[in-house]
Amino acid sequence: MRIALCSKEGLFGEAMASLLDHQGNFQVVAAEDSARSLINAAKDYRAQILVVDSFELDRNDLQFLLGPRAFGDFAIVLIVGEHEREEFIEVPVDRL
Repeated sequence: MRIALCSKEGLFGEAMASLLDHQGNFQVVAAEDSARSLINAAKDYRAQILVVDSFELDRNDLQFLLGPRAFGDFAIVLIVGEHEREEFIEVPVDRL
């Protein structure tokens, strides 16, 4: 699976990329710090899954990410903290 990551926290993004790369079935093809650059990189590198860290993610960023998903371009996995789960429970992502 080709994965593109989005995290505004650099260390978390690097750790997630390393973890996924070492799983064998995943290839991290892009790591970005904004929703717009994530979509561009995902299209350029033909990512299949977008893994998005919800830390400092605002609603506009999330709505921007859901646009291409509606057309079936990508699956979206949203990483949320336990205390944020209720805030994102109604968001139409593929995995929370």
